[in-house]
Amino acid sequence: MLMPAWMYAQAVVDSLPVVEVSALSPHDHTTSSVTVQQLDKKQLDAMSALSVADAVRFFSGVLVKDYGGLGGLKTISVRSLGTHHTAVMYDGMVWNDAQNGQTDLGKLSLQQMDRITLYQQHPDRVLMPARALAAASVLMMQSSATARPEPQRSASLRMKTGSFGLFNPSAVVTLSDQKRIHQLSGEWLHAHGAYRFPSIEQEGTKDKRQNTDVENARIEYDFTYYPKDSNKLHFKTYYYASNRALPGAVIVNNTSADDHLKDKHFMIQGSWKKHVHSSRSFWINARYNHLFSGYTDPTFNNPQGKLLNRFHQNEYYVSAAVSQVIRTRYELGWASDYFINTLNRTDEFAFNFQPVQRATWLNAFTARYHHRLFHVHAGAVHTYQTDKEKNASTRQQRTALKPFAGLHIQPAVQIPLHIRVSYKETFRAPSFNDLYYTLIGNTALKPEEVKQLNVGVTYRHTRKSALREAVFSVDAYENRVANKIQAVPRQNLFQWSMMNIGKVTVRGVDVSADIQVVPKEKWRLVANATYTLQQAHDITNPGTSGYKQQLPYTPMHSGNAGLTIHHTQWTVAYQMLFSGYRYRQGDPIPENYLDGWMNQDIKISFGFRLKGKMQCRVYAEVNNIGDVHYEIIRYYPMPGAHYRLGIDVNIVQYKNHHKIKSNK
Repeated sequence: MLMPAWMYAQAVVDSLPVVEVSALSPHDHTTSSVTVQQLDKKQLDAMSALSVADAVRFFSGVLVKDYGGLGGLKTISVRSLGTHHTAVMYDGMVWNDAQNGQTDLGKLSLQQMDRITLYQQHPDRVLMPARALAAASVLMMQSSATARPEPQRSASLRMKTGSFGLFNPSAVVTLSDQKRIHQLSGEWLHAHGAYRFPSIEQEGTKDKRQNTDVENARIEYDFTYYPKDSNKLHFKTYYYASNRALPGAVIVNNTSADDHLKDKHFMIQGSWKKHVHSSRSFWINARYNHLFSGYTDPTFNNPQGKLLNRFHQNEYYVSAAVSQVIRTRYELGWASDYFINTLNRTDEFAFNFQPVQRATWLNAFTARYHHRLFHVHAGAVHTYQTDKEKNASTRQQRTALKPFAGLHIQPAVQIPLHIRVSYKETFRAPSFNDLYYTLIGNTALKPEEVKQLNVGVTYRHTRKSALREAVFSVDAYENRVANKIQAVPRQNLFQWSMMNIGKVTVRGVDVSADIQVVPKEKWRLVANATYTLQQAHDITNPGTSGYKQQLPYTPMHSGNAGLTIHHTQWTVAYQMLFSGYRYRQGDPIPENYLDGWMNQDIKISFGFRLKGKMQCRVYAEVNNIGDVHYEIIRYYPMPGAHYRLGIDVNIVQYKNHHKIKSNK
């Protein structure tokens, strides 16, 4: 008696096509259990910065050691722990230089950077490589090639020129559809780098900085593939080559140098990230890395009358991580990284050097409990490491188990107040130079041991009014370092050795504020400021002149401020950095005193459109507008006032990617 029948409420031909709309979900770092600072693409474009080193100076608690000139080494130290304790991640993998343990941030371009994030202590995530969880802090960089694909063809061309013979063209070409991104980027930089500074020999005159020319080239290719919503495959190949003159220390009767450094860096890596279902994910990485460094000093004081160093590094790296959500609120994670580093020397002075190999196995276990008003993140990292010289009969072994934990609390849903407490223990193994470098290496060195404690508060105000957003944060921290590795003189000032003699206590407070104001239509103001009060004391030997004195090159007071004004196509940005007085290596006496300094930059840009699809932006910037002559490192003067001019051209062609769903 019951008969089935089809009914149609609307004819099929009248149905509208389904249009997919996608957007990135911004991550709220105020809810993190550790201190997090971030610069996004818009902020990076507005800044007066030539490299990653110029950008990260504006993070609180950060000291960028700059030896002057475009070719000078630029390294990062977070909360006075030293550059060796900061892991530099690029597109999901940690970069590493096993020879000296430092990453030169001056080599890293901002052209294709989508965002830069600094995590004090560990990243507050479960699915992470063990290598990132093992570091005392993590500087994480993400390129635009890893974003969710948007069907388009685009080309971004940039040209910069300016003081000291700067010529810096770069380009990024992107081809993408709904599943794939192909991105090719390249850059070339050339400059003579010779700037003037006050003469130390004749007052009232200026000398020209010597041995400052630099030339480098970089090329990257990225391929990202999303076969399904839950899959992501990424492949990157990277090549960088540079030939830099190394400006020396400016001292009486010797203001020049002849040192040169050639670098070649080739890297190829791949990763696969997949969400098996809503509760389980995994991430697999693999990489091969080759580094060549060739140092030449044609006037070195030895019987040969010169010094040559030709070092070759290789790294073979694999990583696997998995996370599992249990009953919504609980999440567990495990990561295992294994990598081998080798170092060989091939110059004519290598007769006392033995090739060395280091194998490292890291295992990290993490657990996270999440509640509406609080979450807890804890875990531990186990390290097993072996070193072996070519002709040695035994291996050096190091093992360590280091815990970490973080707690975030929001006392009430109605109040945007966030409290965080975190603790972490880490260690850093001696670099190859610390252990094996000719004349100064010490194979008996122990790893540096670090204990970190942080307590912070963040208040975030958001409203659809003229004051769109205001974020204020305060963090108090203490770091304790044992077995600090230092270079100390032996028989005389020309013979040094690396020793475990240091104990350091670092106590500080970081304060930051970020405000966004929209006073009227087409206007937007962004203001930010940070301040750091830091006491970094050497507590190695009671009774000595350096006991409980501030660490070398560590100011007690430092900070920065910035103001960016956007109006239609115009953008005006002002930035200021300041540092209090410091002392260089040695006793805190007048001869080792360095004055405080303030550096101010301003940048003006104008954007316009040509022929519909071509967007252009021209800009001019003046750096160190006060023409302040200062030193970050003693005897290495920084440039005075200088300028840069640039133009960006972006050509974007979007494809029609409406997706029609069948009604059958």
